[in-house]
Amino acid sequence: MDWRALGAVAAVVVVAALAGPGTAVPNAQLTVSDVTTAPAQPTVGEPVTITPTVSSSVGSDEPVEITAANATIDGREIDRKRNLGTLSPGDDLSVPFTTTFDEPGTYTVTFTFVGTDDAGERVSVTREETVVVSAVPAVRLTVDNVAVQPATPTAGAPVT
Repeated sequence: MDWRALGAVAAVVVVAALAGPGTAVPNAQLTVSDVTTAPAQPTVGEPVTITPTVSSSVGSDEPVEITAANATIDGREIDRKRNLGTLSPGDDLSVPFTTTFDEPGTYTVTFTFVGTDDAGERVSVTREETVVVSAVPAVRLTVDNVAVQPATPTAGAPVT
């Protein structure tokens, strides 16, 4: 018996067993290219709109039907959107999610987009973004209603 041939066959069997059943790779790919927060410095109790932009990668060769998008904050779902439309390769779509925060702190917002390509293969992408929420808005001081006494000051005289 040729031990080298038997060893090669055994190696192929082990690799095939470890690889498991094959799954199709979608011809479309999604990315989350940008996330904006408005206002940029959110505070407790005010509405905050967090908008991720999902893109169908230019390298994709099929459109993607976006069937669902959801946003969670530290694992708690804040909103879910359905049937957002079709993205052709190179297209993008901004999806706003609005929430309020009850406590100051740093929060992890996770966005998940799910769709199907023309072949019916599932396509998805997830992106995490950090949002820092302040207890109170940043202090903004202004000076107005300044009065000068006397109205026409003179050199050496007291002025208020």
